[in-house]
Amino acid sequence: MISKRIKVLSVASFLLASFQYGAAQSVTNLRIGQGEAETVVKDSLRGETYRDYRFRVPRHSQVTIRLHGSNNQNYFNVMPDREKVALFNSSVSGNKFVGKFDRDGSYTVRVYLMRAAARRNESSDYSLFIKCDADRNSSQEYRPTQPYGTEKTVNFSSGSSRSTVRDSIRGRQYIDYKFHVDRGMRLSVSIDGSSTKNSFDVTPPNQNTPIFVGSRQGKSYRWTADRSGAYTVRVYISGREADRYESSDFSITFWKESSRNDWDRPSFPQRDDRHISFSGPIGTRTINASLVNQNETEYTVDLANNSNLSVAVYATNSQVYFDVIPSYSRNPIFVGQREGSKFERKIGKGGTYRIRVYQMPGSNRVSEMTNFRLHVSIKP
Repeated sequence: MISKRIKVLSVASFLLASFQYGAAQSVTNLRIGQGEAETVVKDSLRGETYRDYRFRVPRHSQVTIRLHGSNNQNYFNVMPDREKVALFNSSVSGNKFVGKFDRDGSYTVRVYLMRAAARRNESSDYSLFIKCDADRNSSQEYRPTQPYGTEKTVNFSSGSSRSTVRDSIRGRQYIDYKFHVDRGMRLSVSIDGSSTKNSFDVTPPNQNTPIFVGSRQGKSYRWTADRSGAYTVRVYISGREADRYESSDFSITFWKESSRNDWDRPSFPQRDDRHISFSGPIGTRTINASLVNQNETEYTVDLANNSNLSVAVYATNSQVYFDVIPSYSRNPIFVGQREGSKFERKIGKGGTYRIRVYQMPGSNRVSEMTNFRLHVSIKP
């Protein structure tokens, strides 16, 4: 067997004697051969010093970079030549990078200390490992190991409260959809994808923490904007499907309602209205019906003053909900998506009440049917 030789470079000899700590920078050019053993750089830094290591690789090269430092605040960035935005940040993703560079040219590895440690003038002795492997099969598809994404703006046509976007993603790719809303708007987002692991998160303006995580909470979300600004909806593939570099064609629908007090949902393409009648002040009715994709069914019931109303819905699709709305108001007294699948309450003011049964947009495929059972009971 032929043992591979590890090249060890001591960079200290390359630095000028007049080198000053602080914001000073050193640039070292490295020669990284394809298929050779790791190139190892051993060096140290202190305070706000950072070191740049520049190397050139051909297109589609598989590059592995590791950093071992004596200070746990020691990290590195990977940057294409003449670009200030890092394609990898180890303070976020860990001190190991594995990826294939899509284009040939020079790349820079910048080694540094985090700001808190730099301000304390801490130091670190480190070893930087860089290995480059040739692409033995140029037709082999590139599978990025780190998430990467694009940003798009959601446009609503004039006078419309709805916008549907059809797109596709693959592997660890994500797409950030941004749309501007005013405080108090009622909002809804739903997704239908060819992959069961196609999900989305919702993040408010000027925040990093999502208020909705679709991989745990479902395929649709309704909320009221508590601030004005651009909300971000990030679409992605979760779980092992992303690791296997699977793809998904998806359709995502955005709804905007103008007023905080307008709790009625947007009008859906199909609608069926029915009246539930009782022979007396006490009664129970069970209705078996169905919904197709985005249609909704609205039932009306007449109640006397101080009646006790009980409503429940059971469906084959978990995204089926119902709202209870008095005839004298547009605002529901019960919103099923927030409050559950069962309603029990004493109604002080009698009159006609609407029970609107619906499924969220995109929660079922076109032409597929969702069966449900509605149970309504009244008593004094």
